[in-house]
Amino acid sequence: STLKMICDNAFDECKSLTHFEVPSNVEEIHENAFNQCTSLAEITFEKPSALKTIHEYAFNGCNSLKKI
Repeated sequence: STLKMICDNAFDECKSLTHFEVPSNVEEIHENAFNQCTSLAEITFEKPSALKTIHEYAFNGCNSLKKI
């Protein structure tokens, strides 16, 4: 409940990650947070209005990403 950001390279090259739900209290997703998560197909947000910033290249190399 205290998580406010997803840091740089938090899930770097996590090849088994297919879906991620961003918790409602996250305000920021940093650069390369999901770098090269090639199996990541879907991102959902518990509370989209809480998110203030998605930094450049946050989803770099996420070639399977189809749904946000």
